[in-house]
Amino acid sequence: MKSWDEAEIRALAHELWVRQGCPEGRAEEHWHEAERLFLERWLADQRGDEHGVRDLRGQAAGFH
Repeated sequence: MKSWDEAEIRALAHELWVRQGCPEGRAEEHWHEAERLFLERWLADQRGDEHGVRDLRGQAAGFH
């Protein structure tokens, strides 16, 4: 995984937005959550920890 990938963060933010029913006015919230998820995944990748990272697939709508 690259150290920082804006396209991946944008895709994560979009997925969060869709999973929450496409609410208006929450783009910044989705972006920050996507950055956090990306960083969490990147750090786990650096540690070689494939199991310690939350995946959006199968996750209920909303932030946890």
